Amino acid sequence: MFCRNCGAEVKDEWKICPNCGKEIVRNNVKNEQVNQQEKKNNKKNKKKIIVGAIIGVIVVGCAGIAYGVNANKTKNTQPKTTTASKIEKKKKESKGVANQDFEKLLDKSEDEIKKLGLKWNDEEQEYASENQDIEIKFKNGKIDYISIYGDEKNAPMFHGVRLGMSEKVARKKLEKTYSEEVPVSDGFMLWNLEKKREVWCDIKNDEVKQITYQALTEGDVKRYEEDVAGEYVFKDSDKKYLSKDEVQSVDSSMLNIGKNEIYARHGYIFTDENLKQYFEEKLWYKGKVAADQFEENQLNSFEKKNIELINNIEAKEKQMSDLTDTQIENINSFVGEEGTYYSGHVGEAEDGVAGRIDVWREDNDVYLAIGFSNEFPILNGSGNGIKGIIRNKNTVIIKDGDKLMFSLVWHDKGSFTITRFQNTGSELLDMINIDTPYVNAKYYGVSD
Repeated sequence: MFCRNCGAEVKDEWKICPNCGKEIVRNNVKNEQVNQQEKKNNKKNKKKIIVGAIIGVIVVGCAGIAYGVNANKTKNTQPKTTTASKIEKKKKESKGVANQDFEKLLDKSEDEIKKLGLKWNDEEQEYASENQDIEIKFKNGKIDYISIYGDEKNAPMFHGVRLGMSEKVARKKLEKTYSEEVPVSDGFMLWNLEKKREVWCDIKNDEVKQITYQALTEGDVKRYEEDVAGEYVFKDSDKKYLSKDEVQSVDSSMLNIGKNEIYARHGYIFTDENLKQYFEEKLWYKGKVAADQFEENQLNSFEKKNIELINNIEAKEKQMSDLTDTQIENINSFVGEEGTYYSGHVGEAEDGVAGRIDVWREDNDVYLAIGFSNEFPILNGSGNGIKGIIRNKNTVIIKDGDKLMFSLVWHDKGSFTITRFQNTGSELLDMINIDTPYVNAKYYGVSD
């Protein structure tokens, strides 16, 4: 029997429930039996629920374990499959480009680039490998940019240059085709002006770490050529004969540079430290021939003649620098005119027996050619005239070594008297009369 108030089990003879203190209400037998049966059913149901719950827990636990095992299998298997797939994909991708020379791709279309396994990156507007080790950009339907770096074994090459290659070997492979060097802070950059191509190799620890190709524009080439042209004293001295005016227009301090840049074009390595430093700073200079191995026959006819001209003008510049202030004053105030001078009378000149002396100036020097009106010149030095020395504003002297041979003294701008100081041992020279007056042809036969 149970207390209807608290449900505690009580004995039949109890009137008060010892559990809750309430009076025990008794039911009839039928109800009591029903209640007893309900209690039994409740206990049975509780047992069933407990057993069911335990079984449920066990089932759920087993299912959980099974799921965990399967999930773990999936977890362990799936990454392996993904990783293996990626590795296999990378191998295929690498295999597709590892032995290729990307310089050969420069004329290829985008469709052909896609066949390499490179994917389009919309954000960067480029085709790239999965790990971005290879990048290719197009412009106007042609490859404009290529970058190669990363795994040396699987990376492609460019013009035979591979990642990990030494700088010396890389340069040797590129320099014949990419002959113009542009200074950069890291590695080296070479240009092919004709094809408008640039190749830059980033060097770390004497090894190529990255290869970059860039297409050049017309503007790039033009600016470079202007920069290079601005580095020369005589930019065309290997292509034409320089004029005296061109050479003389250059400051005397730069004549030696202008002459030596002719040698520098041929890769002459200078032993003079000043010249060496000067040319090594030039974009176009590439020293490759030791001074003791250089041969003059490497120079063309333009270069040889231009060197000779520069030497002559340098010598004259030096002569001027050695002159005293008095000598310079004499040169600047010299009164004699250039031209053809005759001796004797008008009739003698017309008959061809008059003496003739042509006088001309080159810079600060006077030159003469001597002969007769019907036979000229007889004396002309080595073909360039006999060099005279301006002694003062009226006088020019001609020397043979230390011997004073003649003097020409101008009375005014159009006439002079020639005087021979001693026999020369030359019959022709000694035919010149002592104290013979000569008059400029402009004034010949004209008297006051």
